Amino acid sequence: MSTQAPLTAPPPAPPLAFEAAAAAPSGPSPLAQALRGAWQALPRALAYGLYSGATLAGAAAALAAGALVTLLLASVLKAPPQPQATPPAAQAASYVLGFVFLALALARTPRAGDRTWAALSAWIQLALWTVAACAGLKFAGGAQIGWTVTLTLAAYLCAYQAAVLGFSSLLAVWLGRYAQAGRMALAFVLALVIAGLLWTRTPLLALYKQDRALGRWGADAVLNLSPATGFAAVWNGGPGGHDLLKGEITYQRWVGMYDLLPYPRLWPERYARIQAPPPSAPPGTPPLSIGGINPGLVLAFGSWGLVLLLLAETARGGPIKS
Repeated sequence: MSTQAPLTAPPPAPPLAFEAAAAAPSGPSPLAQALRGAWQALPRALAYGLYSGATLAGAAAALAAGALVTLLLASVLKAPPQPQATPPAAQAASYVLGFVFLALALARTPRAGDRTWAALSAWIQLALWTVAACAGLKFAGGAQIGWTVTLTLAAYLCAYQAAVLGFSSLLAVWLGRYAQAGRMALAFVLALVIAGLLWTRTPLLALYKQDRALGRWGADAVLNLSPATGFAAVWNGGPGGHDLLKGEITYQRWVGMYDLLPYPRLWPERYARIQAPPPSAPPGTPPLSIGGINPGLVLAFGSWGLVLLLLAETARGGPIKS
């Protein structure tokens, strides 16, 4: 008597790729999780940057430092009082305070393990300290310094700090354990940019001899990127401000150019320039009028700095750290 094995159902066929993907549980991507965690930590970062004890104490110290530096320089730079002229001590103090705050922006670069939005809260702190220091400069400088010049100086410094801190934070994320070397390299580059008026004469003169338009572009780049010329533009815009670039020995003559180079624009404004028609144009063609909007250094540095800060925080991602 023969026995037969019981009949069993054949094993199910493996699902197709698209069926497996459809059946798999769907969840947020790592990027979405990082963004969600970052936005959840944003109110905490804003509160820490605005209302922490370190922020308030730093603002009080910055206010005192701005006034103290101005008074100390006033005792050194003894100049005859002029009713309509900005005190030289206040102008010199703006350079000292500005370079110190740019160095602080570089030093406040977040490190591995810092809380989410550490870079943004650090910039908010620096911005409040900058406004306080500029207010101290105004109070010690006297009535010759208007609030318009004071707020313009603070806005320019805050925007430049955002660009420096944002670029440094993003560079630290990319370099990882070599972030310290990247920060040192960025400090060296920042020092070269600050001292651009001192070392750009030879390369710009050689560039200007080869290509006049390219040489002018290089000179404009130095004027726009150097904080020294930015501070000069702030004071030149106020009543009785000094002339760093338009004196007897101007920057363009020092470089070897005799084209008129205007000060960097700090705020958005419309511009229009006349361009000669191309050589192929028929005789009698009128010159072309080209216009547009110049965003100004405050808006340009500030917007790029905030974009870099957001990119750095998104790249850091990870869980919310306290």
